[in-house]
Amino acid sequence: GNFWVILDPIAGIVVGIILMKEAASIIRKNLSQLLDASLDRESMVMILSLIKEVPECSHPHHIRTRMVGQRVVISLHIRVQDNLTIIQGHDIAHRVEDNIKDHFGPSSIVVVHVEPKSCRNKTLQM
Repeated sequence: GNFWVILDPIAGIVVGIILMKEAASIIRKNLSQLLDASLDRESMVMILSLIKEVPECSHPHHIRTRMVGQRVVISLHIRVQDNLTIIQGHDIAHRVEDNIKDHFGPSSIVVVHVEPKSCRNKTLQM
């Protein structure tokens, strides 16, 4: 008799603790997407190496990344030779975009801003 009366609330507390622990785990796992957090360091290193595969661009900086649902969003600045035409600079930016999209998937959003090498903005230090 009395044993079951005591066991019922104890079992309820145990189940409640298990549910709260699982909920906290799910929240922690998804909180970075809700808060618009940047991609991890490994992804940043990968982005920099993909940019460096295009020899005509240099000084990647102002690299901003985030996840929007399952989609990667990347915005960055690169520098190119001062004497290039707009078409040449645009082609270089497209090659950088294509390298990044090939790695992160075609649904990725990549925006590359092209600056002349003589531009004096500071570069990203990692």
